[in-house]
Amino acid sequence: MSDPFPEAAINEVAAMVERIDTIDHVHLRPLVPTDSHRSFGVGGAEWRPTAQLEIGKNAPPVNLYDIEFQILMKHSNRAEGRKQLNLAANTFRQMVFTDADFHLALGSYEYESYGLKERFSRLMVDRIRYLTDDATGGMSGTFLQLALLDVTVRTETC
Repeated sequence: MSDPFPEAAINEVAAMVERIDTIDHVHLRPLVPTDSHRSFGVGGAEWRPTAQLEIGKNAPPVNLYDIEFQILMKHSNRAEGRKQLNLAANTFRQMVFTDADFHLALGSYEYESYGLKERFSRLMVDRIRYLTDDATGGMSGTFLQLALLDVTVRTETC
């Protein structure tokens, strides 16, 4: 791997999600309502240093990257769509915690730039929010179910 963070973590998560049988489409971009049923996407990312540092001094020793992943389900039955969404989101969460291949790939990752090495330290699932598009579901005959999965990647710089 040669991508810097957070791209490295996003790519590893996307590769892991490809193995979830309740996800059919993986996009490295935010999802839109016209995306296919059973889609996974990346909503956005944010970098946060853990210390206030002056530019031109030292790099922050610990970095936090907040990444939002998304799962979209479309179903004519609201309850069934919600059930499928919950299954996919729970599978994602369990894989983040237990998937050995994912942990090995991400855990051994480091990126070097300007003489500094940034190494993966930890990945945390902060929360999962579930949204249902009840407003248009009755009119179009399809209910949109969206899970927003907030993940934090912690890296260390040396």
